Amino acid sequence: MGSFDIIVRPDSQVIWESWGKNHFNFTTLICEFIDNSISSFLANPNIPNKTVLIKLKLSEDEKTIEVSVEDNGAGIKNFSGAFSPGDKNRSTDSFLNEHGFGLKNALATANPENNTWTVLSRAKKDLDDGIINIVKAPWKMTFEENKFSGESKKAHWPGVFNSSGTIIMFSCPKALFDSVSPRSSRFDHNCEYLLEELSVIYRPFLEDVTIKIISENNQGVITENECEVIFPNNPWNGKDRLLKPSVFNILYRFSNPASFKANNKKIEVECEFYTYENRPECKKRKKYYKHNVSSQGVEIRSNGRLISYPVMEEIWRVVPDNYYNLFWGIINIKGDIDFLPSTSTTKTGYVPSDLVYKEIIQKVGELLPSQFLPKTGNKNNKKNTSEKQKRAKWLEKLSKWEKVKSAKPEFPVFEELDIKNERIISLDALLFDENDNVVLVENKKDKSKVLDFYQLVMYWDGYVFDKEKSPDKAILLADEHPVWSEALLKEINSKKDSLGNKYCFEAKRWSDYDV
Repeated sequence: MGSFDIIVRPDSQVIWESWGKNHFNFTTLICEFIDNSISSFLANPNIPNKTVLIKLKLSEDEKTIEVSVEDNGAGIKNFSGAFSPGDKNRSTDSFLNEHGFGLKNALATANPENNTWTVLSRAKKDLDDGIINIVKAPWKMTFEENKFSGESKKAHWPGVFNSSGTIIMFSCPKALFDSVSPRSSRFDHNCEYLLEELSVIYRPFLEDVTIKIISENNQGVITENECEVIFPNNPWNGKDRLLKPSVFNILYRFSNPASFKANNKKIEVECEFYTYENRPECKKRKKYYKHNVSSQGVEIRSNGRLISYPVMEEIWRVVPDNYYNLFWGIINIKGDIDFLPSTSTTKTGYVPSDLVYKEIIQKVGELLPSQFLPKTGNKNNKKNTSEKQKRAKWLEKLSKWEKVKSAKPEFPVFEELDIKNERIISLDALLFDENDNVVLVENKKDKSKVLDFYQLVMYWDGYVFDKEKSPDKAILLADEHPVWSEALLKEINSKKDSLGNKYCFEAKRWSDYDV
């Protein structure tokens, strides 16, 4: 009888690979490195010409990307803290270093094999002494005689800045880089997509920090771009676009802009609500402020850094609808890192169960009640709403009738084309089933027509054009289908798309889904 010891010897590689599963796309891992750079700038505001330089080089066989992220910040002060998992006693430069796992998670996502990454850093004193601090893969847990070491030595700095700073270098599969965009595998397109992402995520910081992307394709063509401040319309006059209460509403007035305290008055929440117009710049954008269902709502930021976008239904409990395409807003949560609502590991959203976040969401909804959300004046409102409501009910019941893992409403196609004065309507829904099969769905409120079937053919071809791969199935959903629809489906399914894969179309009814 008595106690006994349990020996725990963690396998470094297993832990490293598990960290790599915390990120889902290339953008979030790059943002971890940029967060660290901006944190250094915030802690050292006197650094001149604050810059983050991202270099992307596509290999000749188009299978890998060589990546480097360099800044001219103050350098890494504590390497043990930087490479230790979740060190609660570590000091942080800013609110951007919330979790203590960012650097490790990002490197593990980029290089799960734990064999190609390198981190170089030097403080001002190191610069004066001509010293570089170097840490290379593999990362290891340190226990007993197991050691994980860096090296300080006199060497040539491989970066472009003649200052203190840090460089992170690694190579990753192109497939990981392609995760920047959900609809393309083209290197140049995804570099532009990443540029837009970073321009919006770090918009408030761009007044003081320069973020550049230098890309080189497999033909050796080099392109240099700099993040710019992006607003829904260009030029942007915020005062003119502020949402104003109706002069006829005497029962309720709302303030805009407005602010309130949360978390026992330890943080401040600033709110601004706007309308914007569907101008040509909206159509040219990759993701943000496109004046459509997928970009309507507010963006929520922590001390300026974008965390969640777009947020609409969670606050106002309204079904996504083209009515609200003109609505945009900013919710900026300001305060000390200890009192801010918790974010996801990848900083792409807030933890839904966080009590502070729940408090904020509720107060924003009270500040601007849903009946005051701006709507477009559409003569076909009644018809559109009926179809939208059917679609919403159908999406709710999908899990009962189809084994669907995720669904994306209002999915645009032919995004790769720069089509001016042309309106390509979005596919009604893109589904992924339990086996990750891609299913395209087009909804029709009433009886289907010949044109509806060939519209779905256009959406299939648009998906192939953007993604360079074929969907697995397409469904035309309507109230009823004509007697000739079976023969037409047979004819369509006998043909092949541009990749040589056969179309696979089905016709279903709303009643099939109890709608």
